[in-house]
Amino acid sequence: GNSWMVRSAGWAQPENLYVLCVACSLLLLLPTTEVEPAWWRWLAAGFCFGLAYLARPEGMLVGLLSLTLAGLVARPLNLRRLLRPTVAAGVLLLISLPFLVYLRRTTGAWMLSGKTEEVFFRAQLDYFLGKPPELADYLAARERWEGIVPYTLSHPGWVLDRARRNLFSETWLLVRSLGAVGILGLLAWARYVSKKAWRGGLNLLLASP
Repeated sequence: GNSWMVRSAGWAQPENLYVLCVACSLLLLLPTTEVEPAWWRWLAAGFCFGLAYLARPEGMLVGLLSLTLAGLVARPLNLRRLLRPTVAAGVLLLISLPFLVYLRRTTGAWMLSGKTEEVFFRAQLDYFLGKPPELADYLAARERWEGIVPYTLSHPGWVLDRARRNLFSETWLLVRSLGAVGILGLLAWARYVSKKAWRGGLNLLLASP
């Protein structure tokens, strides 16, 4: 293969762009004083979260969670205060809409990522067969069940058990990835939150990604 293409592959991964967009959004939402962010900051945050979704599908969930938490921080909490995060969420969805429509027309179903169905069926077949599935197994399962929802309704026990196993394995992977320094950082952050209880909403916003 082309050695320059291989060398640049790491630079072209979407994670860096995703982290940049999420970080910009959070900085826009965090006020420098007790006054809530201005309208333009809410709109820009929604725009950046939309770009984050286009980089990584997690951007949609992180964006909606962050905007929700930022709206709940507002005091006093009323419908007028919730208008800004609602409009920001609309901007996020507007930026994401072309890709969502593309996935709908390509796959025949509404989903956040084109890999959702593939990852789901491969994980279920790995659980059922006890070994990594072959391509023929995946294609046969996808053709038979025609989507995630029909399969889940037919095999709820298998899906829940697989989700339970994934929860434990991913949690252990996260602990190992954090390492001693990361865990100490989380403990320090928890102590800071306990001392700054009145800023709990802002701390939740920072932790949302």
